[in-house]
Amino acid sequence: MISIDPFLKHTVDVVKVTLAGGRRTTETEKDVPAFVSSRQGVTRDETGDHSVSTTVVFFKPDQDISQQDEVVVDGVTRSVRNIVKARNDRGVHHLEVELQ
Repeated sequence: MISIDPFLKHTVDVVKVTLAGGRRTTETEKDVPAFVSSRQGVTRDETGDHSVSTTVVFFKPDQDISQQDEVVVDGVTRSVRNIVKARNDRGVHHLEVELQ
């Protein structure tokens, strides 16, 4: 199986967010290997078609990240919108994390 490791040419910070007892606490994991990319798309509504761009960060399959966490890319902290576990015949190959 081909590893994703050679493609992880960037680093990001992952901010682990915990909400308990009405309090928000964070812990930051710095310089996490990643690949930062963007996806272009179109959304449609009653006013017409709108071009949208979404930032997607690729991680190793064992990266600890959840939907309540945040990712710092180029100094900008962004919330996690969605996490996709990209699979092949041997299991999860990598994570694709879409940011807001």
